[in-house]
Amino acid sequence: MVVIEPGSIKTEWSDIMVDGLLERSGSGPYAELANELAETTREAAGDGSDPQVVAKAIRRAVRSRNPKARYAIGQYAKPLIAARRFGGDRVYDRVVDRMV
Repeated sequence: MVVIEPGSIKTEWSDIMVDGLLERSGSGPYAELANELAETTREAAGDGSDPQVVAKAIRRAVRSRNPKARYAIGQYAKPLIAARRFGGDRVYDRVVDRMV
């Protein structure tokens, strides 16, 4: 089995996520957090990698005789994986929280 673990990739997903988030939580008790997350998501999407990096990683894994178990690709993928691996869930959660 091979895992393709993308970081920030420029796709329409961020717009879909932000629209749904703000529709459901843009006002009310979670409004401040929802709006901060929406802004951070938009910024990260703007910095994201081209979707072609995902296609290339998939092609590389499929064509390889001995593919890696995990491919971390795109903007922010490797630092997030390292934070979780070396610091555990608490460090990972803090890193993600600081991004917001």
